[in-house]
Amino acid sequence: LVAAVSAELDSSSLDQQDGTAAVDARSDPITLFVSKLYVDYDFEAALALLDECESALLTDFFLNQLSSDFMESARLAVFELYCRINRTIDVAMLKEKLSSDSSDAAERWIVDLVRNANLEAKIDSEANQVVMGHSNVSVYQKIQDLTGDLSFRTYQLSNNVR
Repeated sequence: LVAAVSAELDSSSLDQQDGTAAVDARSDPITLFVSKLYVDYDFEAALALLDECESALLTDFFLNQLSSDFMESARLAVFELYCRINRTIDVAMLKEKLSSDSSDAAERWIVDLVRNANLEAKIDSEANQVVMGHSNVSVYQKIQDLTGDLSFRTYQLSNNVR
């Protein structure tokens, strides 16, 4: 579970872990963190568990080398999931919740996360908010793209047969 979070896998790969995390959620802070984040969507509780997760990782002989990677990936997972659920996010609240030192560092961190997570977001510096954009592709556009792909594949297959 630590490796899955540290490897910065997307939420769909961690969704497969949901059943085991929900059953065994009371055994340690790491599975409780995953359960609170991906099963209960309780961001406050998940963020509160990060300190416990870090102390558990630092005391574990095998996992102490992964503690910094885990903490960064866990913060990324919380931010990404929070952004996918909410349309506007206050930068000051993010700075407070994610334990960032300065607002400039928090903004740089958020910009990097938006770029790396492939989120459609804009940072409004005047309102001090992150505004999420959702692109809804129409059904017509999806059918047109699939039909174009189908005709191209058919053309390739006919050339390969010759």
